[in-house]
Amino acid sequence: MRWPIVVDMRWCPNCNVPVIGGKCSKCGGETIHLKLPPPGDARLALNSDIERINNVLKRQFDIDMSKIVKNTDNIVLAKEPYIDERRRIITSGHNLGSMYYNPYLGIEQIKPSKLLTYMLLHNKFIDHVVIHASKGESVSLNREEDILIGVDGKYAYVLSKIDQGKYRVREVYKLNEAAKEYEEFSRINNTKATLNDVIKANSEKLIEYVSQSEAFIYSMVHKVNKPIILSFSGGKDSLTVLHLTLDTGVEPEIVFNNTGIELPETIETINKVVEKYNLELNIADAGDSFWKAVKVYGPPARNYRWCCKVVKLVPFATLAKKVWTNGAVNILGQRAFESYDRARSPRVWRNRWVPHVLSIAPIQEWPQLLLWIYIIQNKLTDLLNPLYYKGFERIGCYLCPASTLYEFKVVSETHPDLWIKWVEVLKEHGCNDICIKLGLWRWLGPASTKKQLASKYKIDIDWKTEYQRYVRNKITAYNKVNIGKRILHIVEFEKNLNTKGIEQQRSILGLSKKKDNVLINNKYVVVVNNNVLIISMPEDNFEFVIDVVKIAYRAMYCTQCRSCTLWCPTNAIKVNESPIVNPNKCISCRLCLHECPLAELAVDKILSSLMLNRYDGWRREGKMSKRKITNIIKIISGIVAGREEKSSIEKHRSLDYDVTIISNFDKY
Repeated sequence: MRWPIVVDMRWCPNCNVPVIGGKCSKCGGETIHLKLPPPGDARLALNSDIERINNVLKRQFDIDMSKIVKNTDNIVLAKEPYIDERRRIITSGHNLGSMYYNPYLGIEQIKPSKLLTYMLLHNKFIDHVVIHASKGESVSLNREEDILIGVDGKYAYVLSKIDQGKYRVREVYKLNEAAKEYEEFSRINNTKATLNDVIKANSEKLIEYVSQSEAFIYSMVHKVNKPIILSFSGGKDSLTVLHLTLDTGVEPEIVFNNTGIELPETIETINKVVEKYNLELNIADAGDSFWKAVKVYGPPARNYRWCCKVVKLVPFATLAKKVWTNGAVNILGQRAFESYDRARSPRVWRNRWVPHVLSIAPIQEWPQLLLWIYIIQNKLTDLLNPLYYKGFERIGCYLCPASTLYEFKVVSETHPDLWIKWVEVLKEHGCNDICIKLGLWRWLGPASTKKQLASKYKIDIDWKTEYQRYVRNKITAYNKVNIGKRILHIVEFEKNLNTKGIEQQRSILGLSKKKDNVLINNKYVVVVNNNVLIISMPEDNFEFVIDVVKIAYRAMYCTQCRSCTLWCPTNAIKVNESPIVNPNKCISCRLCLHECPLAELAVDKILSSLMLNRYDGWRREGKMSKRKITNIIKIISGIVAGREEKSSIEKHRSLDYDVTIISNFDKY
């Protein structure tokens, strides 16, 4: 995927410091463009990073970093594509190599660049082997080191161990080219550079970014004229945007989304910052929702993020609707370079489920280097989350499936009790030691990185077996039968269904109760017979079948997150052990099914795939698009608020279920 926006990362050879775009503010000289992997969002190396690099250099090559680099205040780290954590080490405008986490060995390693390889050889820092091979070739060597350097007179080779006595050639470098690069590096490396020099070199660019962000905050706050809230996660980005906001004279209320799976240092940081600036703190508290829900959903995955809705969206939306009934402006420390999705995000937007809150991102285009300079320059380091100094790259839920294995390693070392608790949950859901070691649970079903990690141990990814582990009540059979002019869909479950719970939700699908276990409307008949669903229809409509399965699953395994009650436009739903829908208020809009994490993910992602016998059943034809769901939300919200005519909803009916969505609206 091509990044929509990248950082113009440069280096000033005169001052020996990193520079964001254009000329150096310290000397006024021209700068050299650094060719970094997109988005090129390099950051300053912290003392903990320097220590890590030094430790790896000592372990691999028995050399101290001070023998190579004369300045450590100007080292920057840039993220590189890899199956796990990997950072390019840049100093004096040159690439020293990549420090990465080896998931199979469970250690950090450094793959030396052409420059570092030559330095190690030229200065006789290491013992080398004599070989002649091609890149990608495997060679047999009676050595124990994980990383080896080889030479043959004209070329240098970087080799990594793939098995006992076997190495693969990872890189081949021409020694004469490396010698020229070493000469240029040595010239720049001899120029002393301090952190103060880095700050001065970027001072004009920082003023530009600060001015734009503060002008944006001031403009939006006064234009919208709503209460101002600021989502504070306890990380560096939200700390920066808070300071910028206060600097404009705006004093926001702080909102902290306590997911219940935050690390204690984050909670302490929140309280410290709020006390420092004497701000009002509002907590969107998920309590123990995650630990209850994981028993039903199974571990969250990158493509199965039920957790975001249960512990983030629902608590925040509940708080926002209760406290800021008439709307608010929510300031976030979101940056485009954090992820591909955020790079595509606008600077101003509304969440479709919390449309009365306007979200703004004042530092959307801030490079990480400027952000760290801002924190240092404004003496905010005392308010910074201490987790950054312990090896954490990001602040958030400590078991997030988007995390790297290196981050999990840091969690296990710094918070062993919390990590053991999560490992026990993973084992309860069928994740063995290899699965935990390689973090295979972070993807549901087949994924390229998952396959790559698993291939080392010759593990086959059987998506059906994996999906079945996530299902509380398995579907043992699914058949479609033509009987005369009707089509029957027969869904057989392993356990008996909650007939009463299904009947209590019948109006969601526009059904009436004919007699016990039989639900009908002018088009569909649904029969609940112990562990079997029989759905009769005049023409094939798999989406209706899936919606019936959704209410059946909600009746059995509702986790009481109450997202359905939160977004029901007519307040027709209450939740006890499972949802109960008032047929006199329900308008059959199905928003409760679209936003329910159990229906949207557990059923639509897992059960539909098993029924269709394809791992990506959620990509089926006929499934409603997110855009259409958003349109329905807008229309229904408009009707409730009196902004739209009732007839307009007919243009945005959920699906062709022949159900009049608005039929009961007069009773509301």
